[in-house]
Amino acid sequence: MTTQSQSTKNTLDIEKVIKPVIETVEKKVEPVIETAKSVFLAGLGLIALAKKEGEKLLQDSEKTLKALAKEGEKFEKDLEKQAKTTVNKVTKKAEGRLQAVRKNVEKTFSKAEKIVEKRVEKTMENIGVPTVDDIKKLDRRIAELQKEIKNLNESKRAA
Repeated sequence: MTTQSQSTKNTLDIEKVIKPVIETVEKKVEPVIETAKSVFLAGLGLIALAKKEGEKLLQDSEKTLKALAKEGEKFEKDLEKQAKTTVNKVTKKAEGRLQAVRKNVEKTFSKAEKIVEKRVEKTMENIGVPTVDDIKKLDRRIAELQKEIKNLNESKRAA
């Protein structure tokens, strides 16, 4: 046998011994590789799902934010309307109370004015100053006397 054929025979013998070992190792390692591949693919799936759910959550958040903003605007308008109504009610009540106070002040002023007038009148009477009625009576009396004088003068001229 030649060296080459001896070498080929040795190679074939080695292959016979190694081949079952390789097959055994492949059988043992194959499930581990498949499991690792499955875990890797599951990880990728998880990332893809997280991305998809994240985008969905973001869209939902935007929708929710817009809906909340819209509700906030409605609420603000309602509050503004209620505030205006309340201000109007308070203003009307205040105006009503102001009118009542004004009337009371006018009545009080009128009463005080009458009291002052009576006191002045009494004081003037006490010191002898004639009243308006006294002056009117005098005016009437003067008018009567002027008529009588006129009539007397006309009678003297006629006689």
